Order: sequence, then C-alpha cells, then structure tokens
Amino acid sequence: MRAIANIGNISGTGPVSLAAAASIVPLARATETAVDETHAALLQDRDLKFDFSAAEKTTLPDWLVRVLTPVAEFLSLISPLLSILFWGAIAATAAIILIFMAREIHARLKRRSGGGEPEKSPYQPERSFARALLEEADALAADGSFDKAVHVLLFKSIEDINEKHPNEAPDALTSREIADLDVLHPPAREAFGAIAAIVERMAFAGQKMTQLDFDACRDAYRSFALAERAA
Repeated sequence: MRAIANIGNISGTGPVSLAAAASIVPLARATETAVDETHAALLQDRDLKFDFSAAEKTTLPDWLVRVLTPVAEFLSLISPLLSILFWGAIAATAAIILIFMAREIHARLKRRSGGGEPEKSPYQPERSFARALLEEADALAADGSFDKAVHVLLFKSIEDINEKHPNEAPDALTSREIADLDVLHPPAREAFGAIAAIVERMAFAGQKMTQLDFDACRDAYRSFALAERAA
C-alpha cells in the first residue's frame, strides 16, 4: 500500500489515496478482458490465417492442366530421342573442331616443309580480250551509255579474273573491293583503283557518268591491260 501511495509523489501530483488506487484494479481487469475478447474474435475470422505449419497446395486451372498434360506426355515419350540428339550434336561439334584443327596443323606442316601452294601469278588479261572489252565499252559510250560502258569494264574484268584465278573475285564485289584483290599487280591495282574512285564519286553524288568520266576509266584500264610487257 505504501508503494501505491508513493506513485503520486514520484509523478509530482502528491500522494494517491487508497480509494483511487483501488479503482485502478477493475480498470486493468476490464482492459485485459477486452484484449482477450478481441483476440478471440480475430481467431474466429476465417479471412485471417494464423497457422502456417503446413503450406497450402497450389492447384493449376483445369484448362492449363488439359494443355500441359499432352505436352508432358509427348516430352516423356521422346526423351530417349532427345538424349541421343543432344550427345550426337556434341559429338558432331567435337568432330568439326578436330577436322579444322587437323587441317590447320597439316597446312602449317606443309608450309614448313616447303610443300605449300606455288605463288600465284598476278592477273593480266590477254591482249585480245582487252581489245574486245574496250571495243564493247566504246560502242556503249558512243550511244551515250557511259554508266553501262564502265560497268562492262569492271564486271567482265571480274569474269576474266575468275577464269584465270578461280574464286578470287566473287560476283558481289564492289568497285573498291575489285581494286584490292590480291591477284592484281601494282599497275592493275592502280588502274582499278582509279576506276573505283570515279564510280564511287558518281554514286555518292547521284550523278551519271559523262564522256570525260568514261574516258578516264577507259584510259586507266588500257594503261595496264595493253601495256607493253617485258620479254
């Protein structure tokens, strides 16, 4: 009782009477009862879950089960075949890698032993071919078809290069790529480079070839195709 009476002194409100202290006990009991009732009400609420000891099983919709069941059965049926295909793909990949490695090793050993391919001679058109090509280009230019005339010089040269050096000049080459072919000697490379520069300039400018442009291309081609050859 003396402790209860001293509560007031600690808070600075003065001593508490025994009657006031006694009134706190029923209030505490009422509060405890209200808490118990609220807790019991929460336990009765089916929308709330308090027991998490066992997780609820998730069930798939019926339509999804109907779709996935045949797929699962089919995959189960072909699973042995899938395993064979998987290991077959790995074996094929390994075989390809080994083949490339063997070819590379063989080529290196062949080069070291001096048995490599002989050095290719640079491209030089036959004089008869060059004259015929110039005559065809001149005929087109005489009709004012300067673009076609220059294209004849380029594309028929590609055909002639491929006849003398197979697979060295694919048909899809640009004029600049023609000038960079490995089979061209310096004069030919310079001539095709000059033609490529004119073709590219006309293409980027969106202009058509003129007589002067064709003459420049013709002179460039003729300078190496019909040049005097050393004996």
